[in-house]
Amino acid sequence: RQLRVTPREFDGERLEIPRRYATPLGDVNLEVYVRGDESAEYPGLSLCKDGTRVLPSITELLPFQRHPWTARRLVGVVDFEPLALAPGTRGGVVPDAGFDALVAAAAAMEADILAALDSREQAEAERASRHLLKQVHKAFTSALSELPAEDYLFFDIPKSTPAVPGRPGEP
Repeated sequence: RQLRVTPREFDGERLEIPRRYATPLGDVNLEVYVRGDESAEYPGLSLCKDGTRVLPSITELLPFQRHPWTARRLVGVVDFEPLALAPGTRGGVVPDAGFDALVAAAAAMEADILAALDSREQAEAERASRHLLKQVHKAFTSALSELPAEDYLFFDIPKSTPAVPGRPGEP
């Protein structure tokens, strides 16, 4: 029997951060996506060893119980090969040199995640501001164009003149 294995697809937009962070024991592979909503199921950032999920959420580890790791919009994978798995259950991490290297690399990862989130939020705010400005300008233009021009001469609102059919290009 053969099963086709495909990589997990994450919802959302990938954060533009490095995929690898170097440690003395090896690289931490990081893949982080930002979802549009916070109300859906919260999968969070999974902790993996060699592609195998060790913990469904990295926030189960005490050093990662802070922002940005707890942000509900973030989903993805933190993969670090040198982690030692808890014997018997294989559902936890042994606090050894591998774990310490992961925690030390977390500072650089956090800084990059926070910077990417800030730039993303600024871009979204700018888009929303431009959209709002267009709507306000359109509303004021249409409202002022309907007012009697002789009563409101201090507003310089250009009047649109209907085009005369049959005379293209003439003013």
